[in-house]
Amino acid sequence: MDQAGWVGGKLLRVALCLVFAVIVIKAASADLTWDEAWTFLHYGRDPLGFTRLDLANDHPLNSVLVWASTWLLGNSEFIIRLPNVLAGGLYLAATARLVRGVRLKALAFAVCALQPYLIDYFSLARGYGLAVALVQCGLVAGFFAGTGRRRLATMLGCCALASFAIFSTVVAFYSLIVAHLVDAWRHRRETGGAVSGLRVSLAFGALGLAPVAGLLWVSRPGVPLVGSDVGFFDAIPRAVAAMYVPDGWAVTVAIVGLLALGAMLLFAMRHLTRRATVLLTASAICLAAAWLAAWVLGKPLPSGRVLLPWLPLFGLAVIAAAEDLYVAAGQRGRRGIVAATVPVCLLIGWSFAQHLHFQRFSDWAGNYRIQSRLAQSLVVSKCLPPSVWASYAREYYLDRWFLPQYRPRDYPCLPP
Repeated sequence: MDQAGWVGGKLLRVALCLVFAVIVIKAASADLTWDEAWTFLHYGRDPLGFTRLDLANDHPLNSVLVWASTWLLGNSEFIIRLPNVLAGGLYLAATARLVRGVRLKALAFAVCALQPYLIDYFSLARGYGLAVALVQCGLVAGFFAGTGRRRLATMLGCCALASFAIFSTVVAFYSLIVAHLVDAWRHRRETGGAVSGLRVSLAFGALGLAPVAGLLWVSRPGVPLVGSDVGFFDAIPRAVAAMYVPDGWAVTVAIVGLLALGAMLLFAMRHLTRRATVLLTASAICLAAAWLAAWVLGKPLPSGRVLLPWLPLFGLAVIAAAEDLYVAAGQRGRRGIVAATVPVCLLIGWSFAQHLHFQRFSDWAGNYRIQSRLAQSLVVSKCLPPSVWASYAREYYLDRWFLPQYRPRDYPCLPP
């Protein structure tokens, strides 16, 4: 390996280790959230608790791993979060594998590793981090670093497992299957008329019916959902953009992103590789399927953190397209592409720094410092302020701090 490659490899490992350190610190320092407490108290203390598909348990894989983690290592906030912390390590390992195999390394690192919203969910005992890590591993193995005939099975296997970490991932899973089959049909003459991977796709497609059934069950009428009743644009494109940029910029970034996706799809048919074409097609199908499913079934559109497992698909589609453009460009064009990625990387890094917080979670700001607020309320006022009482995390701490016969009265303070 030459000196530049050696330095680049060392810097990549150091940077990824720093990102993983941020995940570990946050998982060990931030107070438990409402959903984590509910998951542990209702599903994570029973080896079969994952089978109860109820409030905050469209993440059965996470529930069973929480049980296994606490059964082996005891009960603490960090131990409950350990499966997702390890998923963060898996995600970063897959990202390292990706970065080593592409030319635009800074862009790939920034798009995949500098995501503050993802850091939150690798530090939480929820299924989002598990799903994101599995999708990332599958896509990297299937499109960037895998070899041999098992690439498709590896990719679909990882994405199928991710669909049990959070059921809504199954939309991206089926989008990949359809995009692969469309691509295989378009190139059937190159494979002697056979549609490659048909049996594998059909087998995994049948397996995906299980998370589909789970998704329909947990989204039945009357059950609280993380979703959106606003239009498609605000629920999905704008929500994804808001993970990276301030709200005031989210509309513009979302519009640019949709236009770029459409332009790249038109360009891909003749000028991009099959890898980029499949990823871009799957991204478009994923968006269209979400809109169509909500329209046909009358369900709320997915939004916010429910979209997290789709991010690797979108991000790797961008990276694959950028790689193809770089390879096809001349020397001057390549310099221009590299120069264009610099402000993108800087903006992503700036967003990462702006959102980084070791104590607060974006989606559960009300649980910030819930331990100390709960303890102070019990000692000083003997009752709980509405903000403390309304957080189910208080149940976790009361359950952990006190034996049942010594548990203090748990009731909200009356208004003056």
